[in-house]
Amino acid sequence: MPSKPFILVGLKSDLRFEKDSVCEHEAKTVADKFNAQTHIYCSSLINNNINLLLSTTIQIQQNWQMLHAENTDQK
Repeated sequence: MPSKPFILVGLKSDLRFEKDSVCEHEAKTVADKFNAQTHIYCSSLINNNINLLLSTTIQIQQNWQMLHAENTDQK
């Protein structure tokens, strides 16, 4: 399992309704299995969830850094 937080990102969300695309349930199952912080579908083609992905990434990184700094201070 990863020691740092990560986001499972589904790309090309503009194609999500194609027959061979990954459904929401499958994405959540994989994200949970690997302890992802969250999962986000995005598409640069239609500018879908790009800002959400960036802001979520920044928030998760800042939270991890604060937690990591607190744990380092306690040692």
